[in-house]
Amino acid sequence: MPESYSLTPDPNPPSGGGQRPPQTPPIVINNIPPKKPWLGSTIVRTLLVLSILGNIALFGMYRTYYPGVSSNEQFVSGKQFASAKIAIIPVEGMITTESVKSARGELKKAMKDDDVKAIVLAVNSPGGTISGSDELYHTITEFKQKTQRPIVVSMEGLATSGAYYISMPADEIFAERSCITGSIGVIVNLMSFEKLLKDWGIQPEVIKSGSMKDSGSPFRTMTPEEREEWQGLVTAMFDQFLGVILKHRTEKIGGEEKLRKIANGQVFIAEEAKKLGLIDAIGYRDDAIESAKKLAGVGEEVRIITYQRPFGGWLDVIQSKRQSSVLPNWTQLADLRMPGIWLLPGSMFTAGP
Repeated sequence: MPESYSLTPDPNPPSGGGQRPPQTPPIVINNIPPKKPWLGSTIVRTLLVLSILGNIALFGMYRTYYPGVSSNEQFVSGKQFASAKIAIIPVEGMITTESVKSARGELKKAMKDDDVKAIVLAVNSPGGTISGSDELYHTITEFKQKTQRPIVVSMEGLATSGAYYISMPADEIFAERSCITGSIGVIVNLMSFEKLLKDWGIQPEVIKSGSMKDSGSPFRTMTPEEREEWQGLVTAMFDQFLGVILKHRTEKIGGEEKLRKIANGQVFIAEEAKKLGLIDAIGYRDDAIESAKKLAGVGEEVRIITYQRPFGGWLDVIQSKRQSSVLPNWTQLADLRMPGIWLLPGSMFTAGP
């Protein structure tokens, strides 16, 4: 706002009998601030708009020349601007229907991307549910059948039971020399608290529609008929497991008879697993990537990528879901209380020096 100053005559002139002099109008002095230079601000605004438009145009040109670049792709190594890609898809921790959603989604994404020439499946898992393992196995098999592109498995610290199950469609299986694999089998863990409840004076009352409806309940001891029923389910799932292995590795293992001898739930270190034909080579992720390059015939003109998975919030950071630990989290341990059929080792373990 400009400042104003007024100069007015004295309202009480000295008395002397004379006439009052004519009143003069007030004199107003406006202090007008200097105008801001409009040219500089206009140039800055114009340059800012042009910069934004230029960046949009450059991004569009980049997408035109490199159409395979996805907003959630993360560059790992290789030639950053090569069109051919090898995607690393991790499978970590307990395998359940929920936990394999990311891996299945990434496989489907790679399936639609013609620039993805091969997949490296980075496995570090003790296994999990039969349903979760079979769903992921189905998606991996679907990728192979629809694309005819190679898949190489890189087993890291642990790849047992269900984790071995999902590795079967691979063209080649690498395992780190300290990796533990095998544990081919099916397990159901059921508990009975009947005696404990009696000691506490607790009597459960169950209303059911059939004699087998509460089979596996922890509130009572299992009957012989129920045990036979559960054993039948385990045997059927075990035969399914063996069938998957024989479909992909019959010649390498030496047939069904040899497979049944080693499919007793035993775990093996990588060197022994290689001798038994359970894996193809001892090596690390870099070795698996090199094998994928050769199988895909892409040479060195390739970029290695992974898919950036959605951030689940600070709870994920606290629980460290994306860390390399293969032990189940608390939610998964709670799932283990429920009757179910699992492709897991008989006990959870870690090995270290």
